[in-house]
Amino acid sequence: MSRTEQKISRIQLVMNNDLLHPWTTKELGRLVSLSSSHFRKIFKDETGTTPLQHLKKLKLHAAYFLLTTEFLSVKEVMHRVGITSHSHFVKDFKEVYGAVPSRIERSVELPGNHSSISDKK
Repeated sequence: MSRTEQKISRIQLVMNNDLLHPWTTKELGRLVSLSSSHFRKIFKDETGTTPLQHLKKLKLHAAYFLLTTEFLSVKEVMHRVGITSHSHFVKDFKEVYGAVPSRIERSVELPGNHSSISDKK
C-alpha cells in the first residue's frame, strides 16, 4: 500500500469512527500533514469523491442501518449520525435509497419467537 493510500485509509477510518465530529477538509488534511487543497485532491483522485462527500455517504449508510434495525425516530437517527439539516437529510437519503427516511421499513426479530414485526413510518 502506498503512502497516499495509507493516508486515505487512515482518514476514512477516522471519519467512520467519529461521525458526530463536524469534520472539515482542513482538519482532515492536517491529520495526515497535508494542506486542505492537496488533501482534497489526493482523496478525490484515490476514491472518486471528495472527503466531505465521502463523510456524507458514511452518515447516510449509518442512518439507513439505524432506520432498518432500530425503532428510532428520524430525528433521533439524524442526531446519532451527526446530521443537522432535516431537509438536506431527506433529499440526500431519497437520492441514495429511493425513499424518504420515514418510509424505510423497520423490522426486528422478537425474542423467543421466529416471527418479525415490520413498521412503516
